[in-house]
Amino acid sequence: RDVVYQDVHGVTQVTEETSTFIHAKLDDLDIELGMIDDDDKVAYNAAKQQNGIYTSRAKLRLQFLRSVQYNPQVAARRLVSWYDAKLKLFGMRLLTEDITMFDLCPEAQAILSSGRVQLLPVRDSAGRPLIASLKFDADMFSTSAPAKFFFYFSMAMLDDDEATQLTGVVGIHALHSNMVDFTPAQRQNYIHSASTTDAIPVKFQGFHFITERSMMLRRIANLLQLSFSKELRHRFRIHCGTFEECKYALMSYGIPLDTLPLTDDGDIKIASHMKWLQRRKAKDTFTVQERHSRWGEADTAITLDSRLNASLEINKDLLLATVSRENEAEEYSGRGKGEQRIQ
Repeated sequence: RDVVYQDVHGVTQVTEETSTFIHAKLDDLDIELGMIDDDDKVAYNAAKQQNGIYTSRAKLRLQFLRSVQYNPQVAARRLVSWYDAKLKLFGMRLLTEDITMFDLCPEAQAILSSGRVQLLPVRDSAGRPLIASLKFDADMFSTSAPAKFFFYFSMAMLDDDEATQLTGVVGIHALHSNMVDFTPAQRQNYIHSASTTDAIPVKFQGFHFITERSMMLRRIANLLQLSFSKELRHRFRIHCGTFEECKYALMSYGIPLDTLPLTDDGDIKIASHMKWLQRRKAKDTFTVQERHSRWGEADTAITLDSRLNASLEINKDLLLATVSRENEAEEYSGRGKGEQRIQ
């Protein structure tokens, strides 16, 4: 409990990795994978048969060890669950391929481009990346698109920065009043996308939910907490109040005051997110071109661009308007900050 308390409050230590330590842990992980019954690792065995080089990659396996404090037994279970989730979300053809933004369905691409979930340009007091989840609506959870998005987003984040695998990340999720209008099916998809974290090799050091003072939203937060693993539940913190009150509450956990990418009017700031998205687009384009070269399929960057642009078109007006407002805000500073509510 002391370790969890320190992690959540931004006081954490990173395990020093040596070559001997890493190789020993990878060997232990291999042993643990072999001890899991075949009936419990169908997707993993299918991936191993499809491409044994991919499934044995030390770089990927190390992500799972780091995410669970190098516990090989837990890492093996999570790795098997990861292949289960990957098979369910993306099918057999992509089981041993790195998932790119071009592999996402249009609905998941729309979530990606909207900035509703984004990696923030600042870090907490322990130097850990911050992930903000904002302004979710019911339509987002009419399909499994959010789970596909989160799978891609998480793996892309780990691919971008190896240090993130070591330090872990902190999540900040805003619960909104419109969530009480979710249908049972939409709420179930919402919980399913959240529970995907148990199969992803991301080390969540803390999870902060901010919400208005609402009994119904508090119940939703509690329900979400129960959808996570027991280890993650201890890292949940729920903050109720106005937007300003919640921001000051986050400060006590080492999270900078003006962290959340929201304007005074409650609009999502996306300038930083769009820069990240463009970097990912370049990486993913190369990945898909290399993949299609191996598959012997003719596919060009132009075709890939048209696919992405089709999804971005959904949010074009929002992107342009928000970037314009952010630029104006940078040129004119010093305006008063009134009390905000979570939009």
